[in-house]
Amino acid sequence: MNKLLNVSFSSLLLISTSVAYASDSMIKQYTYDMITQNVSKGFEPTTNSIKIDGSDIYVSYTTWADTEHSDYDGDDRVVRQNGLDYSATYGLSMRNRDHGGQLFDSHTIDNSKADWKYDFDMVLFSFSEKVALTNTKFNYLTGASNENQLTVVGFDNINIFKNADSTVTTWEDIASSNAITSITHKNISTNPTGLNKYEVTYPTLTEAKYWLVGAYNTFFDPNSSIDDISGSGFKLASFGISQAKEESINEVSEPGALALMSLGLGLVLYRRKRRV
Repeated sequence: MNKLLNVSFSSLLLISTSVAYASDSMIKQYTYDMITQNVSKGFEPTTNSIKIDGSDIYVSYTTWADTEHSDYDGDDRVVRQNGLDYSATYGLSMRNRDHGGQLFDSHTIDNSKADWKYDFDMVLFSFSEKVALTNTKFNYLTGASNENQLTVVGFDNINIFKNADSTVTTWEDIASSNAITSITHKNISTNPTGLNKYEVTYPTLTEAKYWLVGAYNTFFDPNSSIDDISGSGFKLASFGISQAKEESINEVSEPGALALMSLGLGLVLYRRKRRV
């Protein structure tokens, strides 16, 4: 009998503890298909923005390149661009304003050389919640295949971009921002996986609300210089994101927990009484 009571009391303590405090970490994954959905424009997404994969996560975008802001600016300033071009076959490309407000480079997101200078095209995606970027897919790729072609940067705030309209800002300024949480550079490859799709995965990136995705940008890579690239471009077809969620087991209410403890105490007292 004493052995049975001992097991019962231990079990009650275990149940009480596990029910009240246990939690399970889960990863939720989503895909944003840029060919079937049009992403909304803006610094911060709203409920009118694109909803990803039926989730409650929304996304919007702004586009950036180092180019002239007006006819009188230098060509090193990072300027917000007019937007993205959509293709039902290939995905998203970027229009780059350069030299007196003219539109060039409207077919790819690239770091190609024009007029003896490399311009870096990048897209800033803003999410309504923190997410980790897990992969990006491209239906079109052009240019160099033996060097990094892609740069991905996570930010915990985008104040430096919001201030760029009124303050002269360069890629060097942005690359030295203390808002950066992670950076990676990738070679997209020359071999497509599947139907004309090139895929790059990111197994180690941490969650962030803001992700800058664009042509390989040497300002974000201290191990490289602009002389190391020959230029390439791509069109974004989709990206995958993940989000860690803690799913807690239903906690026992305070009266329920007290009842369990009282029952356990009663069993202990009963056991002592039986010994006497």
